[in-house]
Amino acid sequence: MMTKNVVNKKILKKFFQEAPSYNIDIVTAEYPPFFIGINFIYRLLGISFDVKKYKHTQCIMYYTSMIPNRFLSQLIRNGVIKLRKINPNLQLGLGTIATGVLGNEPIISVPSLKNDIDFMRVNNIETGIIFRLGGLNEDYIKLLNDNL
Repeated sequence: MMTKNVVNKKILKKFFQEAPSYNIDIVTAEYPPFFIGINFIYRLLGISFDVKKYKHTQCIMYYTSMIPNRFLSQLIRNGVIKLRKINPNLQLGLGTIATGVLGNEPIISVPSLKNDIDFMRVNNIETGIIFRLGGLNEDYIKLLNDNL
């Protein structure tokens, strides 16, 4: 008997393979790479897919406001840098700029968001997606206008 996870992975893989015939682009929101080998584990779990094989775009959930310490933050940065070298279309999810479903998510400060944008620029990551736009205010808008 196949587990639900195996069945779900098969459904997702089939969808990835059929997507071009429907003329749609797929972007997957994925956990950050704490170390480059974690991607293998993510793929086994069905929460990440090989971009070369399935022709989609990865958006790494790079929420620095939710990373508890500098050591872990540096591990994730190093993982993103390595991943970017093998994935030229890598995107980063930034934020969050408002609380989410749990109601207690830490909100990224304007200076920290600027640091994340600078990190993207230095590593030639062209697309950042800001999560929880309900928190968009004049300070964030000014930062974005100044950095576009």
